[in-house]
Amino acid sequence: MKNIFFFTLIFALLIFLNACVKPSDHNISIKDYLLSSEQSLPEQFNRGENHFLMQIASTKNENKKIWKEYNKDKNLPEIDFEKYDIYFWGLTESGSCPTNIKEIRIDSSIMNIMLSTKDGECTADAKPKNFVFKLDKNISSKLTNIVIIDGNEKITLDMKDIKH
Repeated sequence: MKNIFFFTLIFALLIFLNACVKPSDHNISIKDYLLSSEQSLPEQFNRGENHFLMQIASTKNENKKIWKEYNKDKNLPEIDFEKYDIYFWGLTESGSCPTNIKEIRIDSSIMNIMLSTKDGECTADAKPKNFVFKLDKNISSKLTNIVIIDGNEKITLDMKDIKH
């Protein structure tokens, strides 16, 4: 009888602890949402203090225009703009230590983009790099910030400042 009570108590405690921990709302699978990643940037790319350029296309015409600005080599993919927004993210990276997206996590109104960069001695040659990924409009419309996390460095972008 004590064993049944003990196991019931442990089970209830685990359920309670699981309810107290709030996991991220959405973990975005990179392979399912990444449309393209190439070494090109728009001509107007300005290496501001954050060294990033983020743009969002919500329509087919916007997507076509921004895709062309980024000098994309791949063909423009067909996107259901009723369902998705397209995020264009430009940055510079070391030619010897390339930057990749490790994970995208959505926590309520914040998109966290975790980067992975090869460790070691890196050149400071500032090669162009872009990532193009789609995001469900239901998620995209609720975002207030994008946080880019590279190791211990965090850069927060306000959605109001991102070109639409």
